[in-house]
Amino acid sequence: MQNKRTLIGSLAVTLIIAGGWLVVSSLNTSKNQLKEAVVAPNPLAPNPKLESKYEEVVHGILAPFFDQKKVADIKEQLLEVAAPASYISVHLELVLAFDLIEQGQVKSDPALIEDGFSKIEKLTTQYHWLK
Repeated sequence: MQNKRTLIGSLAVTLIIAGGWLVVSSLNTSKNQLKEAVVAPNPLAPNPKLESKYEEVVHGILAPFFDQKKVADIKEQLLEVAAPASYISVHLELVLAFDLIEQGQVKSDPALIEDGFSKIEKLTTQYHWLK
């Protein structure tokens, strides 16, 4: 009988210690996850290295357009490029401008083509690195 009580008492103490260890360990894990969340970089924060690389890539894609007014495949190439957060709007505007030019060519609509060229011209005055 005494052995049973000792065994039950030992099991109870072991369970209490194990439960306490689990609680403390889960608190430490939560604290570490919180630290990681706070320290994690903001994907929308400016990233000069990424922005510079983006400018270089887009400038290369647009070179045939500015040199020879070649429009073919530029929209598709732009769609393959990942734009940094700071350049999302200019990227979208470029894609839309080349889409207008393509639509104008398909529909033989000079107004659409002119709208596309106008958008690109406006963008190049704002973002000199495009040319």
